[in-house]
Parts: sequence; C-alpha cells; structure tokens
Amino acid sequence: MVSKPGLFQSLFLFLIGILISTWIASGVIPSLMVFGFHLISAKWFLPSVFIVCTIVGTAIGSAFTVISTVGIAFMGMGITMGMNPAMVAGGNYLRSNFRG
Repeated sequence: MVSKPGLFQSLFLFLIGILISTWIASGVIPSLMVFGFHLISAKWFLPSVFIVCTIVGTAIGSAFTVISTVGIAFMGMGITMGMNPAMVAGGNYLRSNFRG
C-alpha cells in the first residue's frame, strides 16, 4: 500500500472534528462548563485553566484536541465570568502545548 504524505494527519484532524461535534451535540462540553462553574471560583479561574490544560495536554499529547474540547468549555466559562477572552485563550494555548 502506498502511503500518501499528510494522509494520517488529515485523518487525525478529521477524527478530532468528529469527536468535538459529537461532544457538543451530546452535551459533554456544556456539562463541563456547568461542572466548572460549581467547582472553580472566579479568583482561581485562570490558574485552573493553566493546570487543567497542562494535565490534559500531557495525558492526551495533542494540543489541537485540548484546545478544541477543554478550551471551548474554559472559553465559555471565562466569557460568562467576565474574564478577558485573550487571557483565557492564552492560557489554553500555552498550556495545551506543554511538553512534560
């Protein structure tokens, strides 16, 4: 079988897109947001974004997956709490790319 360059990467991104849309449609992402509102106070929100994205990014190994799943939930929580969206997005991006 002849392997085409970039085929595996394209398939991987396609599967992550399916995962994200399934999680949003089934209510996993909104459930993460509701759970996060009960668990995290506004005072500890940004440090929690760093810590959770670091742990999930290290466990999964894919920054794109972390940003597209947990990052969506954190972004929605941050906007609702009145946080600066750039700070929340920066925390998602920097910590999801953590290599431990």
